[in-house]
Amino acid sequence: MLFEYIVAAGVAILGVLGLLQLASEIVQLQTATYQFTVAGWVLEEWEALIVLAGEEGAPFSRLCRAGQGSPLLLHCSVLEVWLHALPDSHLQVISGGALRVEWQGVNGETMHLAKLWQQAPATIAVPKYPIAIVRQ
Repeated sequence: MLFEYIVAAGVAILGVLGLLQLASEIVQLQTATYQFTVAGWVLEEWEALIVLAGEEGAPFSRLCRAGQGSPLLLHCSVLEVWLHALPDSHLQVISGGALRVEWQGVNGETMHLAKLWQQAPATIAVPKYPIAIVRQ
């Protein structure tokens, strides 16, 4: 009877340890997914900042040195908040026009995400009259 109790307790302890391992892997996966999502947001916002500034392939630091009252400062502050979610992050403009963000991943490895630069159209067509929504 005592032997069966010890075996059952051992199996229960191993089961709890297995659940703890699974939970830690789920947390690591969630953190890595969140970091990749934020990295994608950073690249999109950086591209929008470049389009608004009109400086193709400009580094982040030069774009965010604008004076007080600049409309670019809002985008820079959003980027700074997102970059805090990526540990040890670096922004780069790679030859060929690609934008790249690097950061330290969950397990300490260097992760990166890159996006090819897409030039904005020379002119943006804005309709003269507002579009009316008709409900029937």
